[in-house]
Order: sequence, then C-alpha cells, then structure tokens
Amino acid sequence: MARVYLFIFIFIQACSPIGELLNLNESNSKSFDPLWIAGLIQSNNPTPLDDSNTSKEDIVNKNVLNANVDIPEWTLLVGAPNANITDSALTIDRDGFIYIAGSTNAGIYSENLIGTRDIILAKYNSRKQTIWTKQVGVRGVSLNVADVEVDQRGNVYVIGKTSGNFAGRLTGRQDLFVIKFNTNGNEIWRRQKGSRNQNLIPEKAFVDQSGISYIVGILYREQIIGESVTGFLFKIDSQGNWRRDLSISIPEGSVYPQGVVVANNTGDIFVTGTTNANLQTNRVPSTGNSDLFILKYDRSGRRQLFAQLGQVLSRTESNSIALDSFGNVFVGGMSNANFEPEGEVGESNRGILVKYNSLGVRQWIQYLGPIDGNRTTAINALSIDSEGNIFTTGQSNHMVDGRQNGIGMDYF
Repeated sequence: MARVYLFIFIFIQACSPIGELLNLNESNSKSFDPLWIAGLIQSNNPTPLDDSNTSKEDIVNKNVLNANVDIPEWTLLVGAPNANITDSALTIDRDGFIYIAGSTNAGIYSENLIGTRDIILAKYNSRKQTIWTKQVGVRGVSLNVADVEVDQRGNVYVIGKTSGNFAGRLTGRQDLFVIKFNTNGNEIWRRQKGSRNQNLIPEKAFVDQSGISYIVGILYREQIIGESVTGFLFKIDSQGNWRRDLSISIPEGSVYPQGVVVANNTGDIFVTGTTNANLQTNRVPSTGNSDLFILKYDRSGRRQLFAQLGQVLSRTESNSIALDSFGNVFVGGMSNANFEPEGEVGESNRGILVKYNSLGVRQWIQYLGPIDGNRTTAINALSIDSEGNIFTTGQSNHMVDGRQNGIGMDYF
C-alpha cells in the first residue's frame, strides 16, 4: 500500500532532506498512512521523549544517520491501522503552542469515523504534550483541509473544502468552509460558501490582529486543460460574517493564488501565486510559460501589481509569502529559470526564495538545488521571526551533496 508522509522541519539557511535523517526502512510496518510531525525546537542533544500518549500517537526517536546536522528534539506520528490521513496543515501561536489539522477516513480522535472523511485537529505544547484533540464530521460528508491558522487570542480557524452539506446546504460542486474553535478547542461557529456549478477551492489563509481571516484560492467549473481558472480573495470576520469577495481574473488567462499575508501597520494585503498572464496589462501571455506574481490590495480593496517574475520559455511558481518588520516581502516557490544576467533556462526545477523591498523592487534571489540533472526542489512555506531569520519548508528529490535521491521526494 502506498504511504504518504508529511515531515515538517524548520531550518535557517540550510537544506537537510529527511532521507538523510531518518531510516524509514526500520520503522513500524503497520498498514496505515500517518501524519508525521517533527519538533520545532532543534537540538544536537535531544531530550528523552514522553511515551505516555495514546496508542494512536507513535513516537519515532531513533535511526539518526547523520550526527553533523541538527535533528528534531522530538517527532510525533499520528495515525491508526488502515487509516489514510492527508491535507496536513500546521501553525504556531505566539505562546508556542502547535496546532495541526488534516483529514482522515478513520476514527483518530473519536471512536469511529463520523462522516465519509473527517477533519482532525490537535493542539500540542512545545514538549509534545497533547492539550486537546478534535475530530469533526457530518454523516455522508467528505471534508478536506487546506489550512489552519490561529489569532492572537488563541482562537483556531480551519479552512477547507467539501462536496456536501456541512455548515449549510451545498451551493456549488465543491464549497469552501471555515470553522472557528476557541483556545480550549470548543467550536464557536462554522460557515460554508459556494458558487453555483463551480468548484471553490481554498489554498491558504491568514488571520490578522483583529481576527479577520483572509482566504485565497481558485474557482473553476471543470478541470479541463486550457480552461481559464479564476483566483479569489475572501474575507470573513471574527464573528463569521463574510466581509468582501474579490475576484482575480484575466480574460483567457488563469490565476492561481497560493499565499496571502497582511501588513500589521498598514492593513495592506499581499497575495502571491502563479499566472500565465501579464497582470500589469491584464492580458495573456505572461513573460514565461508561467510567472510568479504578487498583488497588493489596500484597505478598500483596490488592487495594484506589486511584482511579477518570469523568464521566456520557463516556469516560475510561487507557493508562499511572508513579511518582515521592515515591510520587505519574501516569496518562496519553484522555477527552472535562471535570473542571473544572461542566464538560460535549466533542466531542473529549483527552489527559489525572492526578496522585494516595500516598493516592490527585487533585492535578491536565492536558489535551492542544482540547475541541471532534471531534479526538483520547491519551497512550500515561509516564516520570519522577530530577528529576521527566514524559516522555510519544502520538498526535494536530490540530496545535500547533489546525489539523486532514489527513494523519491523528501521534505526539508
């Protein structure tokens, strides 16, 4: 049976594929697809792990192959026999509590599966101790998680999609949903939103200081090659009221928003993603086969192009976005372009990290992975701490020393 693993490792300016950290061949051979979590505090001298959790949370605490790299202080495996857990999302609040969310086809935090596919949500402290867990579902309804976020009061928001009557009647083919929990894990409200005969697919969310959630994603009728895809930006306040719906569309073009962040001091909204159009002229085509873009919205919803990055005959994609305290904008993604002077399109897709100043002027680009050899590396998520350190997670099929990874894709 195929196994799907999610590893989350945080590093500072380093790339350490998991294939060199854990020997998966010696792991338990139970037949289930689990959710892995790696401790966010790294140490070369890990402390003993507490094995007092329930039997559905197995701990991986051995098989370290490379003593010269930082290793997680702890790891956690969540699953059950014959279960499939997908759609993993993670966030951390300002007090250091860790929240993970996903979807499952089995009873993980309840005795039995509630619906066709349920949401699971758990809160942990930094020592891996479980604070609370939740499993949410409706009979006959399938739920998939896109993202999880937390506000300054510790309220938790789970965003996802459904093809059933979950928080209301199904409006489209697939609807978006939002659920709010308080800091103790009690559900406050749930909302569902759709568009007739359309698929409304959320990708990422961001919660600002006022508890307003900003959700980006795509809207389409059929998954047909060549059909235009429309992006969206939705706002929902802390009481569950929809505040504003913004469409991001180009005639005959496609826009795929993949990340959103809000500036605390100005309220400006930054949306990043991938497009095959020129967002300055609102026409197709883009510079490359696909370009990275950043759009900026003011408090009134007025849009301007902040930046677009592409190279002829290349693919450049953006998956994540973050702001630092100086207003600089960072985006992470993947590209086979070479943005150096006279650079040519490469064979490999490299991970890219791009910095723009507050005016949208590009400052630098960092690459992860080789440009040759048909390798793939991508940055999937970004975070910046108060000291300006940049933390990234992603995936790669090459090793640190440049060798091809024969196992498949690793997470870093």
